[in-house]
Amino acid sequence: MQYSTEIDSIGLKCEFNRASVQRDKLSGLRAYINSIVGLSVIPKERIIGYGATILEYYVYYKNITIAIIKTGAYRANKSIEENTYYINIVSAGLKSYDDCIDEIKDSFLLTICSWFNDNRVNFSIRELDCNIDANCSYINFHVMQVRSSPNRRFNANEEQMFTTTRYLQRKSKYKSTATSALYYDKQVKENLDEELSRCEFKFIFKKEHTISMDSLYKKISNGFNRYAVYYFSNLKLKEDVIIAQGQVELYAVNKARGYDNITKQIEQYRLYPNINYIMSYIERLFTIRNYKMKIKEDFIDLLPIDTTNRLSGFEGMFD
Repeated sequence: MQYSTEIDSIGLKCEFNRASVQRDKLSGLRAYINSIVGLSVIPKERIIGYGATILEYYVYYKNITIAIIKTGAYRANKSIEENTYYINIVSAGLKSYDDCIDEIKDSFLLTICSWFNDNRVNFSIRELDCNIDANCSYINFHVMQVRSSPNRRFNANEEQMFTTTRYLQRKSKYKSTATSALYYDKQVKENLDEELSRCEFKFIFKKEHTISMDSLYKKISNGFNRYAVYYFSNLKLKEDVIIAQGQVELYAVNKARGYDNITKQIEQYRLYPNINYIMSYIERLFTIRNYKMKIKEDFIDLLPIDTTNRLSGFEGMFD
């Protein structure tokens, strides 16, 4: 059974000391994106509660959302009056297994990072979705949270709303920087011809996590270590593991030790992430220069044209 580590979403952030600099950089970025044949930037208002709205910029290729740009300001320290102004760019759905769309989104992300590097605009990575994608049926796929997390986890035997998606943590009332995870039937979600199951890891980075590649590696590695992903060809073995997992949740005084006992016995079935691939991809974003995307002519006829904007991969990104 084959499996791979994939990157599905990346959120970039640029910060500035003055609003005028933020406006200038946003204007230059929008003009640059609009100069790429086939792309357009469309401003849209979004309601955020109590009647308030914010302005976001959607990057489209035809009817497909390639990225979303958001701006704003905050005070890093309440004791000072100066604001920090920012530009956020989120590129989601980078690995949907639609080769045409995936290549366009990946090329766009590289183009934006190249523009930042060429124009000496500092940026950091603040959001990252990574996946372990396994070429197997969802019923043979299983994931356990083996280390504690600030967000309360679901019991292994607890019923959830969806039959082909399982969340490992309950949604927090507050935005958390703890790594969260879920796993689901990717074949069903994307209507794929071949079997594919995905475990998705969501990373939110604080500024201190983005100081260096070493600090990013530590945050990502620690996040992955909280979970164990498995493929079981023997469904009876999977059922036994779930029963043992439920007993740990109900009775174990030291849950970490209880999960260690389980994982040691089923080590041969475990699927590990390729962290080196993730770090190499991130490093390329910070070093790429003089790159500008060009959409292949043979892709143009493959992409749909209609009036309905597709937001594949962006659902819930700004909730």
